[in-house]
Amino acid sequence: MSRKFPEFGYNSVTGEWNDSLSGEFLWSSVNVSEAVPDVMTPSTWSLWRIYHYDANPIKLPGHYPFCGNICGRPYLNLSLLASLYQALGKDVRREMQGDMVGSLPAELDVPIIPFSPVTVIWTVLPGMLKAQYQSSQSSQKIPEFLQQHRNGVMIFAKQSSHAKTGQACWPSGRKGSNQKFFKPAGCCVV
Repeated sequence: MSRKFPEFGYNSVTGEWNDSLSGEFLWSSVNVSEAVPDVMTPSTWSLWRIYHYDANPIKLPGHYPFCGNICGRPYLNLSLLASLYQALGKDVRREMQGDMVGSLPAELDVPIIPFSPVTVIWTVLPGMLKAQYQSSQSSQKIPEFLQQHRNGVMIFAKQSSHAKTGQACWPSGRKGSNQKFFKPAGCCVV
């Protein structure tokens, strides 16, 4: 992993995790609370961080948390998003991401991180282009993937619908055989 884990808001003595203590930021659970409506397990939070910090090709300037864990629930750092937009002369309330982060009242004072426009473009743009390319490539591969793995999908769906545990989804004696199905599936998630 490219980032040291954990790096924000974690108290290794008490085991508490509160990213709201990591700086002067506005945090929001809009949209993420729909994806993860309950308190996360440590494993879920680990995967959430890996996805947002390591697997995501879009890199952000500075060393600020993009997402956070506050009392076991996921949050997005709206200060970081608003700061990126402001550096480019835009208002996050009026832009496309406004739908993603919810409506921010005009009187709400959002703490801003000072970024230069050049830093934002130089850091963010390459990852955005890479993400757009990967999404395009993945979208094109979905029909082929589904056609190649139609039988595997049907067998797995049947097995999992009758399984009482996750382990029971794997055919007896063939635990690793479904890796050929799941490994390429990751490239087709859009």
